Amino acid sequence: MIAKGRRTKKFKKPKAVKKGSVSKKIAAKKSSKKTSKRKVTNKKASKTTAITVKQKPEKKSAWKITPQEHNSMQEIYVWKRENSTFQFSEEIHSGYVLVVEKPDLSNYDPDVGVNVYEAFDVLEYEFSESWSGNPEFSDDIAEEERDRLWNLWREEGESGLINEGWRLDLDTWFYGPLLVEEAKYPSNPA
Repeated sequence: MIAKGRRTKKFKKPKAVKKGSVSKKIAAKKSSKKTSKRKVTNKKASKTTAITVKQKPEKKSAWKITPQEHNSMQEIYVWKRENSTFQFSEEIHSGYVLVVEKPDLSNYDPDVGVNVYEAFDVLEYEFSESWSGNPEFSDDIAEEERDRLWNLWREEGESGLINEGWRLDLDTWFYGPLLVEEAKYPSNPA
């Protein structure tokens, strides 16, 4: 007597078909018997695909802008809902942005600074640790609501406020002398 497992081994199962699916197995067998021309076409396509996958992504030039002094970066959060607003800033210890084109800093005033996302086409950024300053609220927000909103921000971050209908305007500023150097992008290709 032949065991059931041996009997099914006589037929080659298509590689893409799951073992438990009988209807898919039959359909796969029928499609594999149709023509051999289709298989040849697929082999050519798979060779082309294999060549494409083996090629490394091309690195392009970008420009890295870094404040030369620590604590010369600031993010300003302005939260708005209807006529109410509250804002605060985060001081960032260090970081950089990668931008598309070489920045023109001829009119840059280190004391005034530059709003990074307004002035440049930012590709990538990296900011280190930061700490928040005291929030400022519009007069129409009650004291209890101010405490609740600030705690919501500290506990849940942006998502907590967005879920309550607040929208965010975020500005990132660099101050002081800036270092500009050419860099490769993407810096960490997949």
